[in-house]
Amino acid sequence: MSFYELNPEPRALLITTFFILICTSMYCIPIVYRRNKLLPKILVPCCSMLCLAVTALLAAIFRTIDEGLIMSLYSKWIIEIPVVFLLLLMLAIADYLVFIIIREYDYRRHSITSSSIKESIDHLTTGLCFARPDGVVVLMNHRMDELCHQIIGTDLQNANLYWEILSHGDNLQNVERLSEGDQPSFCLSDGTVWTFKKEILDGVFQLSAADTTQEYKLIDQLKEKNKELRAMNLRIRQYRKKVDDYIREKERLETKVNIHNQLGQALLVSRYYLKNHNSNTKEILDMWKHNIEMLNMEVESASATDQFQTLLEVARSAGITVKIEGEAPKEKELKQLFTTASIEALTNAVRHADAKHINIKLSQTEDTFIISFSNDGKLPAEKIIEGGGLSSLRKKVEQHYGEMEITTIPQFTLTLRLRKEKGDAKW
Repeated sequence: MSFYELNPEPRALLITTFFILICTSMYCIPIVYRRNKLLPKILVPCCSMLCLAVTALLAAIFRTIDEGLIMSLYSKWIIEIPVVFLLLLMLAIADYLVFIIIREYDYRRHSITSSSIKESIDHLTTGLCFARPDGVVVLMNHRMDELCHQIIGTDLQNANLYWEILSHGDNLQNVERLSEGDQPSFCLSDGTVWTFKKEILDGVFQLSAADTTQEYKLIDQLKEKNKELRAMNLRIRQYRKKVDDYIREKERLETKVNIHNQLGQALLVSRYYLKNHNSNTKEILDMWKHNIEMLNMEVESASATDQFQTLLEVARSAGITVKIEGEAPKEKELKQLFTTASIEALTNAVRHADAKHINIKLSQTEDTFIISFSNDGKLPAEKIIEGGGLSSLRKKVEQHYGEMEITTIPQFTLTLRLRKEKGDAKW
């Protein structure tokens, strides 16, 4: 079948296909001329000219046939060429041009070109701009261009002018300047923070912009932590002052209790001497002399064990029998509390109840020491009002998270419940 025997639609489609091949070959000509191979530089222009000639001849013959004009012998020879030959020619040219395009695509994918460098820079998350010393931009990515629009509202045309504005110029109102100078920083309207830097590399002016949002968030968090630490430090200083006041108050209380106990023992023995006249006068005078020296801060207070032994001797000198049942606490503060309570119980038993026998019973549970003092003296006629000695003792017991209880039925009993700390020991 020849071109003449085809219907008008297939004729038009064949001509259109050859026209498309003309356009494709024209696109491939710049591609092959950028390469060093000689054969494509010859074949592609030849394909383009061949397609152009065939398209022009077919279009002229198609017009002649359509209008019924008289054809020349040359035209008759062209229209009698089999269509298969035209189709094979068209497929050969198309395959070659597709081969050229695919090879160029592979070359661009696996080779570094000027366009690939530009594409790589455009895909960077940081802003980047290269310029000449006079400020003329040589290469710039999309991120830097976007930042320029967001900060100053114009295109980046002169890198030197742009850097002057970044360093100490005016920016848009919706952009907050965080710092200026060699590394200016800006907080944009979307909340991100960008820091800029200028460098000179082999005579080329490089301007870069990095996203420092996380760094500024960490700085803000560090400022908050420092603020909290300053507040905590202030609270610690205040607490330390309170602790110092507490220690001074505790020392004053212990001094008062010790003086009270020492004077109470001296008064107890002196009272017994005045009633019976059978005590050792020298012992009483030595006791008062020791109290006077203690008031003058010339001697130190005795330890808890020494005080307890002194208490037993004082009781014996005053004609008082002391009976102890159980094991005493080992922890130092509990020992001191036990001794203080014993002195107070002995003094009150002799002074207010004329007692001759005092019973001290010590017991313990898993976490508590229980100490009770009872005597054979007369019961109080009225409700007991805690004076200086009992009041100071109660305060010391409560400071140790303990409890103090006073009962008068069936006999006077002073009970202490002290929190256990470190085991127990015998006196």
